[in-house]
Amino acid sequence: MWRGQCKMADWITTNHIVKFADNTTVVGLIRDDNDQDYREEVEQLVGWCRDNSLILNVEKTKEIIVDFRKNRPHHAPLLINNSAVEVVSSTKFLGVHITDNLTWTVNTTSLVKRAQKRLYFLRRMRRAHLTPPILTTFYRSTIENGEVDRGGYHSPAWVFTKPIS
Repeated sequence: MWRGQCKMADWITTNHIVKFADNTTVVGLIRDDNDQDYREEVEQLVGWCRDNSLILNVEKTKEIIVDFRKNRPHHAPLLINNSAVEVVSSTKFLGVHITDNLTWTVNTTSLVKRAQKRLYFLRRMRRAHLTPPILTTFYRSTIENGEVDRGGYHSPAWVFTKPIS
């Protein structure tokens, strides 16, 4: 989608559309258990896609509900083209894991696992007595730059590791 082609309804102020490459996210603030504006926004997006010959993949579409109330009300399923959208407890958004309780545990665990895999190869290379310039090149190309390029700039892989010299 070109920026500005798919817009929110002017009268809806509780929703926000986030577009990145070929992904579109609708974020809605639901007050007083009234999700009508949110559902209408999704319907408008579905209609825009249909009018512009774009197909929404409902199987890849997910809904995450963040609600901190003790007695969470039941939410009717969101329907797109008569198919219910799956409600999930966590999802990945632009490389960051978001959970319905807004904790960082899933995201941090994922980053640590990825960093451990990459550091494993660095340790193996060090045990093979490779020279520091080779180790530094490997580190910068696979760990440091690999994390920064994917938005993992907060990764423990390069924040907490010692320099290799």
